[in-house]
Amino acid sequence: MALPRPGCVVRSALIIFALLFLPLGCWFAYANFRRYWPDALSLIVISVVFLWWALDPRDDSWIASIDELGPR
Repeated sequence: MALPRPGCVVRSALIIFALLFLPLGCWFAYANFRRYWPDALSLIVISVVFLWWALDPRDDSWIASIDELGPR
């Protein structure tokens, strides 16, 4: 059985975390934005950054370099 490339595993984990953090950040903003604004904004920004890293199609990205570490 062939193992998945390490970059695919990292991309999948980043997408999962982004999809978990985004609704949580929206919930913090909805619950009480005056009190939880640092939490809400940081979770939303982190989820957007994770999605940006995971969906980066460039060949010179750091995730593409992780793919080179896999078994041959």
